[in-house]
Amino acid sequence: MKHLSALILSGTLACSVAAQPTLQFSDIPVAQQYKWYAVTSPGTADPSTNGANITWNLATATLTQLGTAVWKSAAGTPYAANYPDATHVIEYIVTGGVTFSFSYFKVTPTGIEIVARDVTASSSVDYTDYKRILMLSFAYLSNWTDSYTISGGSPVSVTYSCTAYGNIISSIGLFNGVLKLTTSEGDIIFWNRTPFSPLLQLPSSGAPYVLEPITVGMDEAQPLAALQVYPNPAEDRLWLTGTSDVTNWVVVDAMGRQLASGTVPAGQDRAEIAVDALPSGVYRLFVEAAGARRTLPFVRQ
Repeated sequence: MKHLSALILSGTLACSVAAQPTLQFSDIPVAQQYKWYAVTSPGTADPSTNGANITWNLATATLTQLGTAVWKSAAGTPYAANYPDATHVIEYIVTGGVTFSFSYFKVTPTGIEIVARDVTASSSVDYTDYKRILMLSFAYLSNWTDSYTISGGSPVSVTYSCTAYGNIISSIGLFNGVLKLTTSEGDIIFWNRTPFSPLLQLPSSGAPYVLEPITVGMDEAQPLAALQVYPNPAEDRLWLTGTSDVTNWVVVDAMGRQLASGTVPAGQDRAEIAVDALPSGVYRLFVEAAGARRTLPFVRQ
């Protein structure tokens, strides 16, 4: 996993204490759309960082969009008849609208299992004994051991552990309540609870990729559409207006370092952010409101 060792900044940052997230069956949607990215330039990182209330800083990583992906019912998809136990599928669609592949899953109140992956018209990876990739409910320090068998192969035993939870700062936004899943095969998945997403996937072999939820979590989300910052450039203070729905904010510099953070009292229409301690330069303000996220650039004179 040396090629992944640069993916999460080794200087993880302490953040404000947050409630411990739990991913439950009720969090699994019927349908969910994503933007699908490859991590083409990782940054300095340490994916082995574990613990409670961690902040993983990915703001310097370069993401290249490959296309989109859709989590949806398996019924009616081209290969559903081959996998009658599958309830859901992720369809990967490359830019231009052509389907790249399908992955089929069996979802029950107790967990999510892979039935088949990388399914195309000419090939697939099928499981004769399904691989349980998530146990529900899933929370910090959850762990389980599962055995699976790929068609034509031998049984494989894997141990899964939730070794951390916290927040991810990235070029596409701030994600709170993320749960880190580590496997004895060397894979790491960062699960986003709301909206549901296997947000960041670091396979032991192959390239890392990101599935960004396309919902109210997008920058153009209505709850954050009215947000503005002024004055910009700023000298000693920055005002954030239209904040009645905002819950928290984070200031990040051009190197991806978190320099300040705070919360906004419920119903307050604007927030004052002190920037007098910041060196002159360009910064990004990540703002979140009930799952919606927006990034606002500003200049400190």
